[in-house]
Amino acid sequence: MEHNELKPFVEDEIYPLTIMADRYTGAYSGGEYLAFNIGFDEIPQGVLGDDVTAMEFWDYYSENYIVGKGRTVSEALSDLYIKLKNRRANDGT
Repeated sequence: MEHNELKPFVEDEIYPLTIMADRYTGAYSGGEYLAFNIGFDEIPQGVLGDDVTAMEFWDYYSENYIVGKGRTVSEALSDLYIKLKNRRANDGT
């Protein structure tokens, strides 16, 4: 990765930020690591729940949240950054 590729993260800091390993290693979420633009105490219980709860969250409710997903922490953070940037562009902010 070149130095200039890191620049957007410095200019557009993501705060709050929670990055965590997915409890089911991506079986329901599609990512081994998850990045949220919310504090840990705001993470939906479905993300942390049992098999059925997690499956239902990712199938039905996850579209209400912006979640970065990836095979690594860096991929999840990059995915979240791109999704937030796209949302801002679509919202005009």
